[in-house]
Amino acid sequence: MKASLCLILLFFSSVLYSEEISAVIEPNIRKFISTRLNGVLLHSLEAGSRFSKGDVILSQPTASIEAEAEQIKLNLSGLKRELEYLEKLSERKKRQHSQGIIRLEEYETVLNELQKVKDKQKLYEIEKNKVFLTLSKSEVKADINGIVVNEIRKRGEYAREGERCLEIIDDSLIWAVFPYPHTKVKILKLESLKVSVGEKVHSGKELWISPEVDAASGFVQVKVSIDNSEFKHKTGQLCRITFNQVEKP
Repeated sequence: MKASLCLILLFFSSVLYSEEISAVIEPNIRKFISTRLNGVLLHSLEAGSRFSKGDVILSQPTASIEAEAEQIKLNLSGLKRELEYLEKLSERKKRQHSQGIIRLEEYETVLNELQKVKDKQKLYEIEKNKVFLTLSKSEVKADINGIVVNEIRKRGEYAREGERCLEIIDDSLIWAVFPYPHTKVKILKLESLKVSVGEKVHSGKELWISPEVDAASGFVQVKVSIDNSEFKHKTGQLCRITFNQVEKP
C-alpha cells in the first residue's frame, strides 16, 4: 500500500512544474501623429499629457487666421446684442404705429435697420464658416484615449505637411510581451498565466501568439494583455510571467 502511494506521489510530482519568464510591457496602441499642412505648430501637446478621444492634439493655423476667427466671434456677439435690441424696438414701434402715436415712416426706419443687421449677421456667419473650415484643416483630433510619449516636433517649431510630430499610445490596456519556443506554445493557456508587475499580480485578459517563427531562434512572440485603466504601470517596464503546467510522462 505504501509503495503504491509513493508511486502515485512520484507520478504527480514529475508532471507538475512551474515556469517563470521575463517580459516587457507594451501599449495596446502606438501611433505617430503627423501634420496636415505646412506651418508653425501653434498647438501641440507636451510629452506626458493625457487626452481623450476627440481632443485637438495638434494644430498649425496661421496667427492671422486665429486673429480673424476671434474678431468674427466678437463681431457676431455684438450683432446678436444689437439684433435683440432692434427686435424689441420694432415691436414697440409697431404697437405705437397701430395706436397712431408715430408715423409709418418711423416704424419702417427701425425695420430697415433691423434688416441691415440681419444681413450683416448672415455675411459674418459665412465668413466664420470659411475661417473655421481653414482652422479645422490644420487640426488633428485624437481618435483614441491616451498619452503623449514623445514630442518629435515641439510647439513653436515649423513642420511640413505629413511630418511626424507626436508619438502617442493607448495604455489603458497593456501587453506583457515575451519570446517563447514555437514547439511549446500549445502548453500556454490564458487561464493559467499570471503577470507580475512589481508587487501587483494580474490575470491575463487575452493571449496572442504570433503566427511567425524567428528562423534564427525558433521562438515566436507571445503577448498577454492586462488591465491598466488606473495607469499604474508604464510601458517599457519589466514584468514576470508565471504559470504551472502538467507535462505528460
